[in-house]
Parts: sequence; structure tokens; C-alpha cells
Amino acid sequence: MLSSAKRRMLVLERSIHLPITAERYLTLVEERVRLTGASHDDASQSVLVSLSDQDLDCLIKELEQRALGTYRSEG
Repeated sequence: MLSSAKRRMLVLERSIHLPITAERYLTLVEERVRLTGASHDDASQSVLVSLSDQDLDCLIKELEQRALGTYRSEG
């Protein structure tokens, strides 16, 4: 039941452009691994290549803030 809800959320997220977050990135990688059987590294590279420059900047900024301890989750 939960995995069905996750799949539906992924489909919805794909149709609406949302800012990328670390959690969303990891979810996309895990989904790619599950669907294609690719290794985690290959799936990660595939997801990174598909992101826009703006999405990459947002992801890098979040990860830098987390590394420096200044990240505050919105929501």
C-alpha cells in the first residue's frame, strides 16, 4: 500500500516541476534502480544528468548547508 502511494507521488512529482531536494533525489535514484536494475552509481549518474542546472544548484546548496550544519527543513 505504501509503495503504491510512493509510486503515485513520483508520477505526480514528475508532472509538476518541484525543486529538487536531497530526499527527492535519493527517491529518484532508488526508483531508477528498482525499475532498471542498474547499479546505484549508474542510477545516480543517470538522475544527475537529467537534472537542470537550476536543480543541480539547489541540490548542491542544500547539501552544503547540511554539511555546514546550517540547513533548516522547510515544512
